[in-house]
Amino acid sequence: MLLADEPGYGLDRAAHEAVLALLREAAEAGRGVVMTTHDLRSLEVADEVVVIADGRLVGPLAPSDLLADDAPLRRAGPRVADRPGSAHADDPAPRTALDPPALPRAPLARRDPTVPLGLLTALSIVCITLTDPAPPLVLYAPLAAGTMLGLRLGPLALARAQAPFVLFAAGVFMVNVLSRPGHEPWPDLPVRVTSEGIVLGAALAPRALVIGLGAVAVVRASDPGRTMTSLRTHARLPARIALALLAGQRLLEDLPRRWTTITRAHRPRRPASADGNPARLGPRTMARCAFAPLVDAIRSSTRIAFALESRGLGTGERTQWRTAALTRADGALVVGVVLAVAAVLVLAG
Repeated sequence: MLLADEPGYGLDRAAHEAVLALLREAAEAGRGVVMTTHDLRSLEVADEVVVIADGRLVGPLAPSDLLADDAPLRRAGPRVADRPGSAHADDPAPRTALDPPALPRAPLARRDPTVPLGLLTALSIVCITLTDPAPPLVLYAPLAAGTMLGLRLGPLALARAQAPFVLFAAGVFMVNVLSRPGHEPWPDLPVRVTSEGIVLGAALAPRALVIGLGAVAVVRASDPGRTMTSLRTHARLPARIALALLAGQRLLEDLPRRWTTITRAHRPRRPASADGNPARLGPRTMARCAFAPLVDAIRSSTRIAFALESRGLGTGERTQWRTAALTRADGALVVGVVLAVAAVLVLAG
């Protein structure tokens, strides 16, 4: 008797098929082969299948009969029904040790990631069409309050998160003030300032703040893995693009650690300071260090791409073990934001 526990785990497509072929050869030679697996592709080499569902055995069944019946699969875990368009994709399933961690307690973080991302896209389009600074300024207050409540952020934490967008908005304002042609209300100033530049800059800067606030809310509320699952489910994002975005996000998250490792490796090469401590890195050394994360990221992306391709990415349709389901709370969030934006536009108009 040959017992094989998850024989395809961690293998690429070619190695997996080779292992299954060896198991099939052993069975044809008269040996008894028992295989446990969560990979439905492995069933093609089996003569009979038994499903363990809710502590009970279902079967034995022919593999074709099992794949034609969603019920035992959905109860057991390897849910082929949990793919976009399935009639049972949104049904609740019992929680197991393989489930993702529990959702965070912040209300906005519990929403389906596609919802705030879609709201941010729509809000950005609306803001781009505004030429009057009043609506974005009025809109900023309720959105900031909603972001703090939805993410359970304090005013100081929100201000820190918004700091880059404040600098960007200030830069947009100054560029327009100093570069737009038109009437100069203060000709004696050492720089040329135009009324048209002030008006346009005052209109563009608040838009950047509102869009930046939405970006902070989306980034703080969305987990990358949940976001890609949601986009695969609701936006029909191809698996290749979803996994590429997720891998890129992981590389971006890892950049601070890699930067620390590189700078620490360079410090011992510099002459020590007078008190014996490692010398600080100068601008030139820091510039040389900055090239290393770029090379490291390219190498890492190459390894990730090779790993994904070796596991069959792009060779066929990819299914999902667990899909993302929209809830009434997601709909309530959409309705609330749309009504708030519409009310501000009407009152400010």
